[in-house]
Amino acid sequence: ADEEMFQAGDVRTDPFAAFGMGSNDAGSGPSSFYQHSAQQRQQGRPGSADAWGSPRYQQQQQQQPAVQSVPLVLSLEELYKGAVKRLKVTRHVMDAASGKSLPVQEVLEVNIKPGWKEGTKITFSGKGDELAPGGPAADLVFVIKQQPHPTFTRTGNDLHATVKLPLVMALTGGSASLQMPDGRTLALPVSAAQPVSHGSTRVVAGEGMPISKQPGRRGDLHVKFEVLFPRQLSQQQKEQLRHILPAQ
Repeated sequence: ADEEMFQAGDVRTDPFAAFGMGSNDAGSGPSSFYQHSAQQRQQGRPGSADAWGSPRYQQQQQQQPAVQSVPLVLSLEELYKGAVKRLKVTRHVMDAASGKSLPVQEVLEVNIKPGWKEGTKITFSGKGDELAPGGPAADLVFVIKQQPHPTFTRTGNDLHATVKLPLVMALTGGSASLQMPDGRTLALPVSAAQPVSHGSTRVVAGEGMPISKQPGRRGDLHVKFEVLFPRQLSQQQKEQLRHILPAQ
């Protein structure tokens, strides 16, 4: 698997700004950690019977670490083959002597398993910020987000792709090809006995995404054929086609 170093930056501001995936990038989704401070989690409503403000609840919340989440954007190829990501993050810890929050850099390694889906969470316990003196450090959670792919779309464990066929191949047969996310070229035979119609589909079993919980198994590949018609024909070609092709 490929290994890559990321400069994640300050986990409390914009962890992916250093490599072009900041909060201002269109379509990149949220790029800052979600803060849940101990103070916010402990506040109740004075004068009410709300259990959220009870001393017992506050004591329980003081013992439970907060969660800081950040998107981990991956390509379809990385999710197909698996990858190793080394992420450099800057977390903040409380200095007992001064009571100040001090930045500490650390490199975390994330092993991406083939077939993981968007929304998969990888948790590093206690690797987030220390939000209060004497309190536990937050858990750091990477949430997988898949980049759009120019050829494939994904539905669960299945892949979908559109393959363009010249009209002559659709009518007389041949072989089309499709480059898969792992670099293989998949041959798609076109039968001469049965012409391919525009918009028809074919399912290729076992050529979809790996199924992470079932090693060795894959989803299916759904291929939609787009037949390419010539943009113009000469009068002679039109006459020849009228004699060759049936009227209905």
